[in-house]
Amino acid sequence: MALRDGGTGEPVAGWHGMFFLRDPDGNFRLSPSGDMQLDFHSYLGPGVSSESTARGGAGMAPRFFVRRLRVGMHGEFLKRWSFAANFDISPNLANGSGTDEASAAPAGVDPTSDTARYRPVQGLDAGIGLRDAWVNYSLCPCLNFQLGQFRVPFGMENRTGDTATPLLERSISTRTFTVPGQREAGIMLWGDFGDDIFTYELAVVGGDGQNRATVDVAPDFVGRLLVAPFKSFKLVKDVRIGVSARHGQRDPEAVGYDVVPMSTNQGFVMWSSTYKNADGKVTHIIPSGAQNIIGGEVYLPIGPVDLAAEAYYAAYHTREGLDGFQLTNTERLGTLSGVGMTSWLTWWAFGDQRIGTTIGRQKPAKLNLKKKADLKRGLEVTALFSAIIAGYDGNSRGGADDEKTPASSGNPATDIDIFQFGAGLNYWHTNSVRLSFNYSTYFTPGSGSAENLAVVPGNVYGDKDPEAHLLHEIGTRAQLAY
Repeated sequence: MALRDGGTGEPVAGWHGMFFLRDPDGNFRLSPSGDMQLDFHSYLGPGVSSESTARGGAGMAPRFFVRRLRVGMHGEFLKRWSFAANFDISPNLANGSGTDEASAAPAGVDPTSDTARYRPVQGLDAGIGLRDAWVNYSLCPCLNFQLGQFRVPFGMENRTGDTATPLLERSISTRTFTVPGQREAGIMLWGDFGDDIFTYELAVVGGDGQNRATVDVAPDFVGRLLVAPFKSFKLVKDVRIGVSARHGQRDPEAVGYDVVPMSTNQGFVMWSSTYKNADGKVTHIIPSGAQNIIGGEVYLPIGPVDLAAEAYYAAYHTREGLDGFQLTNTERLGTLSGVGMTSWLTWWAFGDQRIGTTIGRQKPAKLNLKKKADLKRGLEVTALFSAIIAGYDGNSRGGADDEKTPASSGNPATDIDIFQFGAGLNYWHTNSVRLSFNYSTYFTPGSGSAENLAVVPGNVYGDKDPEAHLLHEIGTRAQLAY
């Protein structure tokens, strides 16, 4: 049921692919938005059941939980303007191992082994995090200005909406290596030419990642170009080829946060951006200096089958600092570099095809009352491969050696090799309801030895096994999005 304008007969409130409230002339439109994702996660493989809760193993138990509860608002005004703002509400298990201190001692008392006060064991922290918050001005389809926080215009999987990624989460390469900051605050110019034959996205962003205030003055420059070269051929008219590039600098006197660790879709850290040096002190790996990445993508939808692939080469300069002295002292200068790649094959087994948001595109939502609202339903079957073939040399650019530093005489390993093989089933009941089942296995050849810095649970928990190289994850999700 929709309220209608008496003059045109078009509704001024109701649902048409989105809930909306608008004025009769169509100058202003408001729409609530929301995503709810209810997940089940489980792990299988060597070492998974060996780590006790007291030592931090609580996160690997099978569990049901609310992965995402997102609320927001989007809209249009005065024909040329649009906006979006949304927030995630996420309850998290706090102090799972019982070792987190609230204070070392009461105020005015010198700390001793008996004065520490601890946070409640296995308590809950409710967090609210800003996700997208932007305003877009459209001069024409070929020239738009977007200002705020948005997904950085780099890569295909990164520019796919959170509710329509091939698996429950973006691949390990995209999330942790090629686009580790995910969203950025800045300004983006973008546009389409010739019925989306050519698309460009160019942005200047802070470079420090999602919800982190810019801490140095050097911005990042990011660009993505897409072309659809076969628009005149119906069978392959939606084929797209693209390139992405990014350049930035991190000021060693201003940046003290860690490089993003490499973790699986369900959260196990396979490569950490901290380690203990020969004296047992925690050492942090920090972005410092040039941060460069470049690569390309191809999207090939033909009939009921979609093939997508992307690969990028990254060279990130780093430095190392001891815990508590990240902004005042530098131990050594290094480099994290290598290739990150992701590909997936999707078959729309029955029902309708290509339900959900467009792969690789994020445009402001438009209300078109002249077009019939989609009520598609179908089954999507996906196979995914993702890989990080990289290396970390802790003092490739100078500094004092330490026998625990990667590439040192005491720790000669530099390789970080992680391979993800995934499969998923998604049943779509319109683009608002998605029921998913996912399986992923992670392979780290040579882990647990001097060959690979990446690890699986079998290398670090229980009776450490240098021959353990696999971790399996099973996940399900019930998703409601509007």
